[in-house]
Amino acid sequence: MLQRHGGADVAVGLAVDDRSFATAYAGLRGGGRLVLVALPASGMLNIPVFDTLLNGTSVIGSIVGHGPT
Repeated sequence: MLQRHGGADVAVGLAVDDRSFATAYAGLRGGGRLVLVALPASGMLNIPVFDTLLNGTSVIGSIVGHGPT
Protein backbone atom coordinates (compact mmCIF):
# COMPACT_ATOMS: atom_id res chain seq x y z
CA MET A 1 0.00 0.00 0.00
CA LEU A 2 2.71 2.50 0.93
CA GLN A 3 4.63 1.73 -2.26
CA ARG A 4 1.72 3.07 -4.34
CA HIS A 5 2.35 6.45 -2.69
CA GLY A 6 6.13 6.38 -3.10
CA GLY A 7 7.02 4.46 0.07
CA ALA A 8 7.99 5.62 3.52
CA ASP A 9 11.22 7.39 4.40
CA VAL A 10 11.19 5.77 7.84
CA ALA A 11 9.26 2.86 9.34
CA VAL A 12 9.40 2.13 13.07
CA GLY A 13 9.06 -1.46 14.26
CA LEU A 14 7.32 -1.55 17.64
CA ALA A 15 5.83 -5.07 17.66
CA VAL A 16 7.82 -8.27 18.11
CA ASP A 17 5.89 -10.09 15.35
CA ASP A 18 7.92 -11.07 12.26
CA ARG A 19 5.07 -10.08 9.94
CA SER A 20 5.04 -6.53 11.30
CA PHE A 21 8.74 -6.12 10.50
CA ALA A 22 8.26 -7.57 7.01
CA THR A 23 5.34 -5.22 6.35
CA ALA A 24 7.27 -2.20 7.60
CA TYR A 25 10.29 -3.12 5.46
CA ALA A 26 8.14 -3.69 2.36
CA GLY A 27 6.66 -0.19 2.73
CA LEU A 28 10.01 1.61 2.53
CA ARG A 29 11.10 3.70 -0.43
CA GLY A 30 14.64 3.48 -1.81
CA GLY A 31 17.01 4.88 0.80
CA GLY A 32 14.41 4.34 3.51
CA ARG A 33 15.21 3.33 7.09
CA LEU A 34 13.67 0.61 9.19
CA VAL A 35 14.10 1.52 12.87
CA LEU A 36 13.72 -1.38 15.27
CA VAL A 37 12.60 -0.27 18.71
CA ALA A 38 11.29 -3.72 19.54
CA LEU A 39 13.36 -6.71 18.48
CA PRO A 40 11.96 -9.82 16.77
CA ALA A 41 10.85 -12.48 19.26
CA SER A 42 12.77 -15.08 17.25
CA GLY A 43 16.00 -13.06 17.48
CA MET A 44 16.24 -13.12 13.67
CA LEU A 45 15.19 -10.58 11.06
CA ASN A 46 14.47 -11.95 7.59
CA ILE A 47 15.08 -9.24 4.97
CA PRO A 48 16.12 -9.45 1.31
CA VAL A 49 19.85 -8.68 1.31
CA PHE A 50 20.21 -7.74 -2.37
CA ASP A 51 17.19 -5.42 -2.34
CA THR A 52 18.49 -3.82 0.86
CA LEU A 53 21.89 -3.10 -0.67
CA LEU A 54 20.70 -2.07 -4.13
CA ASN A 55 17.97 0.22 -2.77
CA GLY A 56 20.19 1.82 -0.13
CA THR A 57 17.84 0.74 2.65
CA SER A 58 19.10 0.91 6.25
CA VAL A 59 18.05 -1.20 9.21
CA ILE A 60 18.92 0.35 12.55
CA GLY A 61 17.83 -0.24 16.10
CA SER A 62 18.58 -0.32 19.76
CA ILE A 63 17.87 -2.32 22.85
CA VAL A 64 15.85 -0.16 25.20
CA GLY A 65 14.48 -1.15 28.56
CA HIS A 66 15.62 -2.37 31.91
CA GLY A 67 16.35 -5.61 33.63
CA PRO A 68 14.51 -7.17 36.55
CA THR A 69 13.87 -4.93 39.51
